[in-house]
Amino acid sequence: MPTPFDLIEREVCHIFTTIGLFSQEAVLNPGETCEVPNGDDEENTYVVLDLYEPDNKELIVGTRKHHLLLCITVFASELDFARENGTSELLQKLKEAGYYPYSDLDREPVA
Repeated sequence: MPTPFDLIEREVCHIFTTIGLFSQEAVLNPGETCEVPNGDDEENTYVVLDLYEPDNKELIVGTRKHHLLLCITVFASELDFARENGTSELLQKLKEAGYYPYSDLDREPVA
């Protein structure tokens, strides 16, 4: 029987695998949103992307600058808010509520 950690690990693996496969076809950037399809009778997983630069440190590999995307799972209502008002507005609400940069849906939606 899978433990709660096993279930979370499987979900994260599914999200990252789906986003990774999509990134082979398209460039993903901070501020974009994604919907990750789940099973036939399951709601999609909703994700917003943000630039991750802790302490304002750039990610340099060799001599090239890269960016690391933070993938944050959000509620459907929050994804709708981000698409209508901009992802930066949603991220600000998440920060103000103390939910950023976490992907924990055991909370109340901010939008």
